[in-house]
Amino acid sequence: MTLRSLTADGGIDHRSFIDRAEVLHALGHHVLISRTPRNFALAEVLLRYTRGRIGIAVGVPTLQAIIGDEYEDLAGGRLEAIGRLFKNAVKVYVYPTIDPASGALVTAETMPIPESFGHLYRFLLENKRIEGLEHYDPSILHIDTRDVLARLQRGDAGWESAVPERVTTIIKERRLFQDHAT
Repeated sequence: MTLRSLTADGGIDHRSFIDRAEVLHALGHHVLISRTPRNFALAEVLLRYTRGRIGIAVGVPTLQAIIGDEYEDLAGGRLEAIGRLFKNAVKVYVYPTIDPASGALVTAETMPIPESFGHLYRFLLENKRIEGLEHYDPSILHIDTRDVLARLQRGDAGWESAVPERVTTIIKERRLFQDHAT
């Protein structure tokens, strides 16, 4: 879960962030909340507290955003950001997606990469620093989470079929993801 997907009009939708954390916690998962909006900064924070391996799970769109960022605030730009992310054996696991335009499966191995980044990306793949997940549920790849959230907030029927039954129950019982502006 990243802050990038929770922005609304340039700010963070804190309620949505807390609701997502609450669902994960209710499902029995530990939830870490940090101020680090970038994955390399999160890895650096985690490395302060463990000598163990760190894995970061992202979807193809998030990986594309990580690679596509300009990182103008860093002296070394994109190269510095990638170096900081992958130091100390950090590994990024990538969940595939379906390209909405073509309907094709897009994986860590098949996603389009900027030509200027191609050699470094192939290096990261070949050295298993970026690894596509092989065991995933293809039946859920078509789900657009932003659309599901919008339908849920509008009170449209049908959003329930896009999430596990247990998650539906938690959302309804706790009245999560309501449009808090009204």
